[in-house]
Amino acid sequence: MKWAFERLASPSIIFFDEADVVACKRGDESSSNSSTVGERLLSTLLTEMDGLEEAKGILVLAATNRPYAIDAALMRPGRFDLVLYVPPPDLEARLEILQVHTRNMRLGDDVDLRKIAEETELFTGAELEGLCRESGTVSLRENIEATAVFNRHFQTAKTQTG
Repeated sequence: MKWAFERLASPSIIFFDEADVVACKRGDESSSNSSTVGERLLSTLLTEMDGLEEAKGILVLAATNRPYAIDAALMRPGRFDLVLYVPPPDLEARLEILQVHTRNMRLGDDVDLRKIAEETELFTGAELEGLCRESGTVSLRENIEATAVFNRHFQTAKTQTG
């Protein structure tokens, strides 16, 4: 993981999605980082992060659903020292997300997207998208010639995805 090309191509943004996978706490038996390879990867990442302090125009960002699993060494000043919490969508946002992902679906008369939004309080946008997709799949499994998705399909999908 040499970032020399990023140093030459400033400005750059380096983004680690699911950072907990490559930056798990050392010695955590439940992590995938408990192997020698994982420890070396984390060590290399720490070294590279330190080397970026002198570089100008390079922003390093990381995202995780498990901030408690990130190794403390990565949270020191000069590395990932600013933490922003992004909460799950609120009721109105969940309703909008459901509306977007059901826009091309024919919904049965008993489908109340607001009620579904109320029932999915801690769902992320991706989980809501998956719920809509799975509802359609449940409908088709029930009847391959189905022309609409009903509330029962959402409820079944919710138990499978939530």
